[in-house]
Amino acid sequence: MFRNTLLHLISGDRGGYGTPRAEERYWDAFVRGATLPPDVIAPAVAVVIRQVHTLDDAPLPDAAFAARLENELLRNQPGVVTPPSPILLGADAPRNGPIAPAHASARSRRRVVDLTATAALLAIVLASVVIMLRFGSPASHDEDAFPLVLGPGITDETLLLQARFESFPEGWLSSSVERWVLQPGGEAEVGRGAYSGEGTYSGEGPSAILVEAGTLTIQSDGPIAVTRFGASTPVTLEAASEIELQTGDRGFAPNGVVSLWRNAGAIPVRLLEAKIRTNLTAFPGRGVLNYVVVEQSIPTPTRPVIMNVFQITLQPEAVLTADTISGLEMLKVEAGRLVAIDVDREGNALPPKLLGQGTRQLDSFPPGRAFRSGNDEPVTLILVTIANTNPLRPDA
Repeated sequence: MFRNTLLHLISGDRGGYGTPRAEERYWDAFVRGATLPPDVIAPAVAVVIRQVHTLDDAPLPDAAFAARLENELLRNQPGVVTPPSPILLGADAPRNGPIAPAHASARSRRRVVDLTATAALLAIVLASVVIMLRFGSPASHDEDAFPLVLGPGITDETLLLQARFESFPEGWLSSSVERWVLQPGGEAEVGRGAYSGEGTYSGEGPSAILVEAGTLTIQSDGPIAVTRFGASTPVTLEAASEIELQTGDRGFAPNGVVSLWRNAGAIPVRLLEAKIRTNLTAFPGRGVLNYVVVEQSIPTPTRPVIMNVFQITLQPEAVLTADTISGLEMLKVEAGRLVAIDVDREGNALPPKLLGQGTRQLDSFPPGRAFRSGNDEPVTLILVTIANTNPLRPDA
């Protein structure tokens, strides 16, 4: 949910974003179920915050509406292709990630049970090890990718995006995963950020994108890194050069680089974007749909971080434990009904919490929390991890 945007509309404030205001601290505490801060805020604002969160368990914008609108826009579009070899993108040293199996419809798969699931998981792990040994770069351990090794019944494990972010804009930031749809002729300027008051812009923040469908034309005012579909090494392209990204291609733009995205083709372009950005950004132009998949406010990182975006399918018999996913920060239910089960101090299971389609869990993963399907249907999840590149200072 766009916490800062909504709060600033309510209060009429157009000030800076350097520190969270009383309303923002109240908002965050209410979302996490924590003790409400002692800050005194206007009663009307407190009522609005509570009413917004009782409308639905999913943050704004309405994910179901966005999905329906996107399906309408992409009605005549060819199927989306997920590239099989995600690449770690960054300003300095690119890293190779594990190759994930191609995504298939959950309804078309036979349920994976017992020995079949174990054998499939073992094959995936062994294949990943072989690929890393053969194609992996000589990176130090703290800069390697953070692959998921999950249990039986968890299928379609796909690493959609992986990026190393090194520099960040000033002010209060959000880690965000967003989707874009550009209609033919549509264009959007990204990366400019907020006006500094001295004739310059602070930058919106570093960004990594995956072209899920269509052909995207990009022209930037600074160097960007591009990894072509099937390639293992990104290529740096200088400013002002106009490039085209095809389905399966990836791009990376550091903080401060402004790019113009255009769809010069005859079919819509669909993008997935992962970024750490300021809370003050421009609205997309005409013919462009942009909506948040999942996001949360974060303090400015003091060192480079690696951000991963995974998609998995949780089969009805499978259990996903949050503790097994290093650096898990956000979870989004893309399809299906998910159940979250917590344990008390004695290790006893508490009553399950039902999380419907569109639900987003933000930094709320208590020790021992487990997830499973809420019925006899598979659940598709988006998982976002953010990892410090210094293993000796995981809390930095």
